[in-house]
Amino acid sequence: MEDYENELWLLMLQYKAGDVAIYKELKTLYMEEEWSGKREKIFDKMPPYAAVDRLYKEDQLYDRLLKLVLDSNGLYKLMEYEGCLKKLYPEELLTKYETAVNNMAAHTSDRKHYRELVAILKRMQKYTGGKKRVDEIVSSWKFQYRNRPAMMDELKKI
Repeated sequence: MEDYENELWLLMLQYKAGDVAIYKELKTLYMEEEWSGKREKIFDKMPPYAAVDRLYKEDQLYDRLLKLVLDSNGLYKLMEYEGCLKKLYPEELLTKYETAVNNMAAHTSDRKHYRELVAILKRMQKYTGGKKRVDEIVSSWKFQYRNRPAMMDELKKI
């Protein structure tokens, strides 16, 4: 049993770092009160490339997951974990979305890009307080980017 436990630790920290199945298996070997200490040891020793976000979600460590999402570049992580974070942290996620769409809008682009922006804005509207925030963004863009006819055309679809 000890060898099995050691093998799981090796897999978790070196060979398959961040693997959720191994994480769950390792978790079954410890009592609940003992697990939190072991879990912290895992998080401390994980290599930087490991996907610790999946482990945060597994143990419902949503505050840590939120920090990781907010610190990540772009919207990929936000969209991946939006389902479990949306109800708990709507303001924080809306702010991340707003920053991202404003950065995306700053660059002149093609109609496809503007459609992506509109899709993100529609996604934002589904949040508590999102409709108001989107209306403010759209009003600002209509003034700021009034010389972009493709963008103005796409914004009418909101």
